[in-house]
Amino acid sequence: MALDIAWDFSENTSLRSITGYREMSSTAFRDPDDVAHAKTFFDDYYETFLDFWSQEFQLNGTSFDDRLNWVAGVFYSSEENGVNELEDRDGRSTARYGALMVNDNSLQETKSLGIFAQGTINITDVFAVTAGVRYTEDDKNFTVRQTAFWDSHLDQMADDLGLADIVPPNYNGCDPSVSASCVVNPGVSGGNTFDAVTPRLALEWHANDDVMLYGAYSAGFKAGGTNDALKDINIPFDEEILDSYEVGIRSTFADGRIRANLTAFTMDYQNKQITVTSSPICASRCTSNVGDGKIDGWEFDGMAAITDNLIWNIAVGVLDARWDDITNPSAGVTPSSPFSAAPDLTWNTGLRWINDLNNGAQLVTSLDYAYTDEHATSPQDSTTLYMPEYDLVNFRVKWVSP
Repeated sequence: MALDIAWDFSENTSLRSITGYREMSSTAFRDPDDVAHAKTFFDDYYETFLDFWSQEFQLNGTSFDDRLNWVAGVFYSSEENGVNELEDRDGRSTARYGALMVNDNSLQETKSLGIFAQGTINITDVFAVTAGVRYTEDDKNFTVRQTAFWDSHLDQMADDLGLADIVPPNYNGCDPSVSASCVVNPGVSGGNTFDAVTPRLALEWHANDDVMLYGAYSAGFKAGGTNDALKDINIPFDEEILDSYEVGIRSTFADGRIRANLTAFTMDYQNKQITVTSSPICASRCTSNVGDGKIDGWEFDGMAAITDNLIWNIAVGVLDARWDDITNPSAGVTPSSPFSAAPDLTWNTGLRWINDLNNGAQLVTSLDYAYTDEHATSPQDSTTLYMPEYDLVNFRVKWVSP
């Protein structure tokens, strides 16, 4: 649900309120493939939930005879999401068909505050400068609880079948086979508050009506947090910072029938976060800061209207992604490790034919080709799989009613 309200104070100033609310819940079953625990084929049954709301106020205006366009505002959001495991069979009780269940109940709470301002001033009719800044504060807290249950019905079924007895684990003097349920962990919490100031600066020059050149710098912020496994909840990770630099040209020719855009960019990562699945720093899968990395690249996209009905498009992207400094070698990443999901080369091209029919409808036919270079699926050497290069061809016919 969203509510967007605007008030005009004057010809040059307006206030805008944007309110959002989202609630979601789901139920799912999971069947882990584990030969040692094959009898627990009904292994996992759980519910997930999400409750989110946000409020943003924007003050928009123009000044200096409309040469300056500006916006300032504040943003706040609150989010709660979690998982209630209703039936998580413990593999240690496979002789009893999984009569022991150890269920996790987890809750992630995030509160985010943002204060921002940005303005674009036209220095001349062809040259403009944009400057902005944002303060972000994220408060994160994660809590997990565990409870053990004993399924007496399955235990009796195992007795009837003559299966071997087991001795369930003892939880602080509580035997789940006797007490029916035991508190494994009453609740462990972890969390922290992260903040950052991120600026933006951009220059824009219109060489003529058809060509615009620009350069931009911006900083990004990705909050840290705590890991969501009981054994790793006290292993936090720090925020990730990104500095992005970009220059480019935007151009049109032949009365707009041809478009050509070229962009070059550099992205510098500090304290980059990755998901670690095999490392001495955590007992299970966790998020960790690895070090500093960089991605250099360029992109080109173009379009040409060959006729009024036939349009050709093309796009090319080239990346050079690498690690500059590994500050946490225990994460299983080295300076020669790959970036994940960063193919060196991608490109696509296509044709679209628009056939105007006599009844006012349109028949739109398109043929597209795309290529993606080989790339790694994980930055961690011990878990990296390589996606081989692949081609994708797509043919589509669409009917547009009059």
